Amino acid sequence: MAENPPVSRSLPDGLGGRYRIVSRLGVGGMGVVYKATDTQLHRSVAIKALEERRLHIPGAAARLRSEALAAASLDHPYICKVYELIETPADTFIVMEFVEGETLASMLTRGKLPIVQVLQLGREIAEGLANAHARGLVHRDVKPGNVMVTPHGHVKLLDFGIAGADVESPSTNETRTLSPQLTLHTGTPQYMAPEQATGKPVTTRADLFSLGVLLYECVTGQLPFSGTTTFDYVRHVMQSAPRRLDRVAPETPAALADLIDHLLEKQPADRPASAEAVVSDLRSIQDALTAPTGGVSTVQQALARRRRRWVALAALAVAAGVVTWRWLASRPSSADLLWQSRPFVTTSAIEFGSRVSPNADWLSFIATSGGTSRILVQRIDGGESRPLTLGPGEPISQIWSPDGNQIACALILDGAPVLQIYPAFFGGAVTKSVAIDKDLVPNSVQLIRWIGRDVYFRADARGGGMVVRRLALDQPGAAVSVSDAWKIDGNLRGADVRPDGGAAVIAVHKDGQEDLWTLNLDGSSLRPLTADAPFDKDPLWIGDGERVAFQSNRGGQTDLWQIDVRSKALLPLVTGEAEEVAESSSADGRILSVQRLSQDANLWLFGADAPRQLTQDSLNDYSPVLSADGRLLAFQRSQPTPSRGYTILDSRIFVAPFEGRGVPDAKAEADGFAPDLSTDGQWLAYLQTSDVPRRMTLSVRDLRGGATILVSNRTQLPSLTLSPVEWANKIMAWSPAGADLYFVDWPSDHQLRRYRAGEPAPQAPFVTVPDAVQMRDLYASPDSGHLGYITSSRDIGIVVHELDPLTSASRELARFTLEPGMGSGVFSRGWIGRQLVLVRYSKYNPDGTTDIDIVLTGGGATRTAGRITQAFASTIRLHAARRTLYVTRAEQGTSNVFAFSLDTGALSQVTQNTLPGVRYSGFQPFSQGTLGVREERREDIWLMQQGAPPRSGNPAGR
Repeated sequence: MAENPPVSRSLPDGLGGRYRIVSRLGVGGMGVVYKATDTQLHRSVAIKALEERRLHIPGAAARLRSEALAAASLDHPYICKVYELIETPADTFIVMEFVEGETLASMLTRGKLPIVQVLQLGREIAEGLANAHARGLVHRDVKPGNVMVTPHGHVKLLDFGIAGADVESPSTNETRTLSPQLTLHTGTPQYMAPEQATGKPVTTRADLFSLGVLLYECVTGQLPFSGTTTFDYVRHVMQSAPRRLDRVAPETPAALADLIDHLLEKQPADRPASAEAVVSDLRSIQDALTAPTGGVSTVQQALARRRRRWVALAALAVAAGVVTWRWLASRPSSADLLWQSRPFVTTSAIEFGSRVSPNADWLSFIATSGGTSRILVQRIDGGESRPLTLGPGEPISQIWSPDGNQIACALILDGAPVLQIYPAFFGGAVTKSVAIDKDLVPNSVQLIRWIGRDVYFRADARGGGMVVRRLALDQPGAAVSVSDAWKIDGNLRGADVRPDGGAAVIAVHKDGQEDLWTLNLDGSSLRPLTADAPFDKDPLWIGDGERVAFQSNRGGQTDLWQIDVRSKALLPLVTGEAEEVAESSSADGRILSVQRLSQDANLWLFGADAPRQLTQDSLNDYSPVLSADGRLLAFQRSQPTPSRGYTILDSRIFVAPFEGRGVPDAKAEADGFAPDLSTDGQWLAYLQTSDVPRRMTLSVRDLRGGATILVSNRTQLPSLTLSPVEWANKIMAWSPAGADLYFVDWPSDHQLRRYRAGEPAPQAPFVTVPDAVQMRDLYASPDSGHLGYITSSRDIGIVVHELDPLTSASRELARFTLEPGMGSGVFSRGWIGRQLVLVRYSKYNPDGTTDIDIVLTGGGATRTAGRITQAFASTIRLHAARRTLYVTRAEQGTSNVFAFSLDTGALSQVTQNTLPGVRYSGFQPFSQGTLGVREERREDIWLMQQGAPPRSGNPAGR
């Protein structure tokens, strides 16, 4: 949003003192919009108020209030969010999401848009409309001026100020809160459907007509009907056919032209049935346009000549709406040049692992969709992406040769990593194949540099920890370790080799902090680049190696930064809501390829009916837990500016009464994570980070009395997975019959202890094991009150125990071998009668899932109940009464919730998701269904360019 001079109107302190007005953004209709700062959550917001001359117009405040009610009922990534409605005796305000970017109307002043961009933006607008229509709302003013295109290249649908109820919606629809007299004759004439222009009642199909006008204008740069005046134009809308697309823009794909004609039908019944149907059509057209088929499709051939010009226009259009940053470094070679960001690949697939070619003409990347990963190559200045023809195997990373004629690919073949080399344009027969060490986790191998005849890569060792190795292409044998010579104090979390091969930049994690260091490859000259409270990770040498790009939260949120390795001067590269990771740099450092990640996690209800969203906050919600009677819910909500890079560790815990619907009365109880409620819902246990290295604090809060007791400041952190975001094991459990909390303490050795709620301190340990032995997965049996837990180490393997708290006697239930490469191997998930339900890993899959066996142990017997393939094992949760396990599985690139019967071994699908970036976790089965978390992630590739694109450079550029 473009900002205007400071505010002239004085806004009342009724905005609370919480919101500080920064500038006026614009005026439209009856409202004026200001940019403001939320001083509590430290974020920018937009505040809409009545224009001063409209303050006393009858119904004006009611209309603004109606807009807030309409928009607040919606929560969708492509709709601008409403945070708050503030009403004072003299004024009414809406506090909304502040959206960076440029309106589609502004972009269209520079001409029509590329077809690929029209398809993407049109699909996203239709998805936002589908969300509104599902809640009984018609937007009634869909036009380019009400569509913001963010710096990330995605849409935000604005201005529900004249939204109205769908006349065909059921009368019980809860979102029908608008007064018809406020919305009857409003809208923008050039985009109105015929029935809306004549004042007739409208349905959701009026919005589809407006969307057709918008798409027509994006494709042609013109409106679809003639008319020298507004009246004349509207007359043609009602009486005349639109200008023929095949004449105005003959290069338009036939399927898109047909869809736009369908949207512009005069009669509502002749238009598409729904916005969802339009989404499906646009997605099909987009897939047909971009899907490589070993050659160039008919549509691609038709568009090839024009697309070079389209891409140039798109770059200008997006760059004009994107915030740019001026480097302030003292060296004039780069200080006077602007960085500009533009989207490069933003399809529905997951894109990652981008690499700029040595001459900076091409970009290669990996795209995963439908369960299949491919390496694609595309010109930076335009053109279609082309697939690299490869042999068998699943590609996981890739890199260009120094001369730009070959690409080295790390693939998983028969469960093991292998490096293969192919012609860069565009694959074919493999020219070299080299086995990569089998002691590495296969899907963790990341190629980072090809220098001379040496390829450097990093990977996770099966025994734990990251390693960096060098593979000599001309010398047979295993890769040579580089990182073994690095004597670092902490854990290696990231690394990049300088383009000349003489040094490395590394990220080192120690005592909960991650900083950057540089050193020579032989381990000498180790020196810190950063050493302060913010985390710094994912380093990448820029250009010739005088600067490093990295991810950090030193600006208050997770952004992309750069540092000069000599002066240590720090400057931001990108700031915004999305999370960026620098993946590749051109040789002269003027092009960066960046992976952009965004996520949106909310609580959902899964059951016999269609999934239903329960929370709609702009922040992310994780880790729900219910009291035993299902009437009280606790969950954690991420902080707006996480300080550690992992939102699940920077959260506030909310508690709310729960009746199987929404959670409107959620109350923040504490800063913390991993909440757990006592059986009766009176006590809340949770974790926080501690000042003691590698330890957490455990606190218990009385939800009725309000007192909080610090139980321990030396507990361990439960195992955590990040995709999906989930706690993989349990280090505390409430007793089923009382307020006893069992937990794992870690003063030096691991201890199993009990704390009785209300007492000042925990009791003496039941069990103590050495520091090298992990203790985890505490589950109390509802039947016997006994406690099940697991201990594991390399020496003892995995041992499942049962503890009687009354006698302190513990006995072994089962013992398993700790298989190499299988991590901790076995997890517990709770009790079925006198048996513990165990999850045992049997196979890791290239897509990050595992095949697992479900094992029951207890009563002197151990048996296997069945196998679940392609599971995200950390998500498995048990519903004892149903004798059912709930788990997230991935099939053909998409994830869904499944139910596994412990009696029959049958697996049934609960959800019907088709989006590749969606994950499910946090399952809490209860009487009416299953509560859980639905998280949607987008992973796209953007380019950052500084000045004109380079044409040649050092062949060691990554």
